[in-house]
Amino acid sequence: MNLWAIIPVKPLKRLRSEQNNSFTDEEWAKLNTGMLESILSSVREVNGVEEILVVSKDTSLLAIARERKIKTLQEDSGSDMNMALMRATTIAAMYKAHCMIVLAADLPLITTADIEKFISLATFQPEMVIAPDRRNVGTNAIFLNPLSTDFRYQFGGNSFDKHLSEAQRLGYILSISDLRSLRIDIDSPEDFEWMKQQYLTS
Repeated sequence: MNLWAIIPVKPLKRLRSEQNNSFTDEEWAKLNTGMLESILSSVREVNGVEEILVVSKDTSLLAIARERKIKTLQEDSGSDMNMALMRATTIAAMYKAHCMIVLAADLPLITTADIEKFISLATFQPEMVIAPDRRNVGTNAIFLNPLSTDFRYQFGGNSFDKHLSEAQRLGYILSISDLRSLRIDIDSPEDFEWMKQQYLTS
């Protein structure tokens, strides 16, 4: 199985502007780079992953990936994440990837075992396994087997339902994950306070 893992990461400044919190710039950078480093470590140990590709507009985050010998794709300034993910899928297909997993970078509870369990939910082809956020509104992970360069990513408002519709359009069998670690992301002030305790205690 030639599996690629794609990790989209929002720029640090954009993330900070979306949250009303009292973190310093230094704390903010440490929190987000800590989460990225954690998920990269977990994905790297996943059985069957041939390549990891980090997608972002933020050059400092891409540098972290490159330091770990991980492939990167810088978003164009005028594009959005969905367009960049379609480019990433095309790149994976050029390298003969058979399937791919897209993982949000803000999943603080994720482990290698969780990712492998998520992937194992796919038992047929073509199939899409999807992990919604805890509100069943957003999307935190997608596994496509096989990958399709025709798949249109829908990250943003109400992405979970939109991704379900997109999978149905392309004829994918659907499986929905209820793994807790894939449903817990960081998008509220309470989430950030919890994350601060996890990554700023050292």
